[in-house]
Amino acid sequence: MPPLLEAAEKEGVKILWVYLNYCHYKYTALKNLQATHNIAEPLEALSKVEQNKILFEISDEIINALKEENNQVLA
Repeated sequence: MPPLLEAAEKEGVKILWVYLNYCHYKYTALKNLQATHNIAEPLEALSKVEQNKILFEISDEIINALKEENNQVLA
């Protein structure tokens, strides 16, 4: 993960992380990054319907990030 964090800091690479299951992310570099969703609970603790809703929203965020990247390349 250090190369990704370095690229994010130096080159503006966007990191989209998802809190999938219970873990100690608070003791990692992820604690300083904004997650793609509310991390009060990991996805595994949510209902299937809520998981699907969040995953759909995350996919939108990924699509938007790719569009932004393509616009920057084309500009």
